[in-house]
Amino acid sequence: MSQDNDVTLLKQELAVHIADFNEHVEEQTTREEEQQLYAAEFREHIEEFRSHVVEERDRWDHFIKVQEENTIGLTVLAESVKAHAKATEGLVETWRTVSALQRFIKWVSSFAIIGVAIAWVADEFGQ
Repeated sequence: MSQDNDVTLLKQELAVHIADFNEHVEEQTTREEEQQLYAAEFREHIEEFRSHVVEERDRWDHFIKVQEENTIGLTVLAESVKAHAKATEGLVETWRTVSALQRFIKWVSSFAIIGVAIAWVADEFGQ
């Protein structure tokens, strides 16, 4: 019986080892599946990054193009303003001349009022 017990014990140990081995194989399979999933996710991230790089490159190209167009527009606007400033400069000079003439006439007219007052006094009291 001792042999039967030994055989039974060996069978039990063998069953435990087989169960451990099967468990190890299942864990290994699970790890490989996880690695495959991680690899797939990593590839997705790489593709997403590459797509993002292309989108950013297009975005920056657009920004540069718009900036160049804005620079051209601002240059044209500055030239236009410069032309209007030259045209307005003549108007400003005319306005200044008229204003100076107006002040001069006002200054001379103050002498006329004094002259009229003197003439009236001379007329009234001079006779």
